[in-house]
Amino acid sequence: MSRDDTAYVLDTFNVTRDTGVRRYGRYRTRDLILAEYDRMAAAGLRPGTPLVEGWNHASTLVPPPGRGPRHPAP
Repeated sequence: MSRDDTAYVLDTFNVTRDTGVRRYGRYRTRDLILAEYDRMAAAGLRPGTPLVEGWNHASTLVPPPGRGPRHPAP
């Protein structure tokens, strides 16, 4: 999926977009996803190239996925 296609799909999520603009003054979710898209593209990731944590990708999430405390149940 191209970057432009990704941005287009994200723009179809009206509730997420509107909430982000209201809270942050910008569509923050789209901005964060596209920044990650750009970071992965710069690392050479393409369709068919596997994403391997620690080799060609390093998660920016803290704590990393699958690690750390969980959110309490509602």
